[in-house]
Amino acid sequence: MKSNRKSAESEFLRQRAQELLRAKAIETDQHFNDSDLFKLIQQLLEHQLELEKQNDELRHLWAKSEVANDRYTGLYDFTPTGYLMLNRAGKIIELNVSGANILGNNRLQLKNTQFGLFVSAASLTDFNRFLAEVFEGKLNESCDLTLAAGGSHPVNIHLTGIMSANGEQCLITMVDISERKRTEEALREREEKLRDITYSMTDWVWEVDAHGTFIYSSQKSIDLLGEFREEVIGKTPFDFMPPDEAKRVSAIFSEIAEKKAPIKDLENWNVRKNGERICLLTNGVPVLDQDGNLKGYRGVDRDITAQKMHEEALMESEERYRILSHQSPIAIEFYNHDGRLVSVNPACLDLFGIVDLNEIKQFSLFSHPNIPDENKLELQNGQNIRYQAHFDFDKVKELHVYQTTKSGRIWLDVQITITKNRKNELNGYLVQIQDITERKMADDLLRQTRLNYESFFNTTDE
Repeated sequence: MKSNRKSAESEFLRQRAQELLRAKAIETDQHFNDSDLFKLIQQLLEHQLELEKQNDELRHLWAKSEVANDRYTGLYDFTPTGYLMLNRAGKIIELNVSGANILGNNRLQLKNTQFGLFVSAASLTDFNRFLAEVFEGKLNESCDLTLAAGGSHPVNIHLTGIMSANGEQCLITMVDISERKRTEEALREREEKLRDITYSMTDWVWEVDAHGTFIYSSQKSIDLLGEFREEVIGKTPFDFMPPDEAKRVSAIFSEIAEKKAPIKDLENWNVRKNGERICLLTNGVPVLDQDGNLKGYRGVDRDITAQKMHEEALMESEERYRILSHQSPIAIEFYNHDGRLVSVNPACLDLFGIVDLNEIKQFSLFSHPNIPDENKLELQNGQNIRYQAHFDFDKVKELHVYQTTKSGRIWLDVQITITKNRKNELNGYLVQIQDITERKMADDLLRQTRLNYESFFNTTDE
């Protein structure tokens, strides 16, 4: 087929050459002999070959341009980005396949259609302003729009536009950002929930970088430290501590961070903005990057000031009790709620002549030899114990018993005090014991003397 086309072209050139030759002959009124004619034909043939070579080159360039055009058309039509040509009135002059797919219609049907028909009512004002600014020649103009609802989910698009050279059209790029919008909305809702949770928490939520600098703080910082979250960002936890405490906690934090270990129940004293001291209980987890390097810590702080103050007061009270108990001449025993002996003072050991503490700890209050058997079960069940003397189980129990010790048989005065916790639950038993042997002997002597006296006078009367 190609050789037939070449023959036709050669024949056309030959006929054209003959016509030109005849015209030239008539014009110049000259006659050519066979030799001149042969030379002329030879030149024409050479020129024909040159033209055919040029034609081959042109056909090759045409084929390459066709391939390039096909590639461009494919790139233009099937790229995920929509391309549109709009006029000043917002009418669609041209668009690619992707643009038609985003608008949800056929490309041929979309041509010469107003683009504003596909924009939601809420976004129409933004689109009109965007189009006007593009035709004012503003560069890199862009806007986000929502297309008119046509499916289960709204379609969100991002437009960028530039005016053409003649100023009558503008080229618009259109990208579907619906998925990104849904992700942003989900992220926003998640952040709002997290913010609500952290706001309602009694604990202070924070995050620091690898150097210990705050990069996030919940608003609870205002209650704990007297500092707004904006004031906390950029500072370190050590900025709110006394110098000695900051040095101690900084050393602990450095050791923990070096091991990339969690922070567990780290107690630390801080100074609020108004100068008050506050004790915080810190817990946190390390944050690592993809390579396992430490990025920082996320954690919470809880105000345990009241607890620490109570513990300190309790320690002071216990220390005072320990001193008083240690120096008291009265024997003191303390039993827990199960009736197991917890502690005794030196006077107790002296009273019973015991050197080894374990020798007395083997006894329980409920099996204590000082308590009559009929009262032990009642004491264990927390019921009222009826003693011979004044009795009030919620206050003090007093009991006089006869006890055998290593130094002999003695009389003891036993007082049992019930101790309770803040919930009014049984906490233990405080037992105070005094040696009243001499008093009992004096009482017995006095009673015997009175009996003897009465017997003497009765005999005399008779």
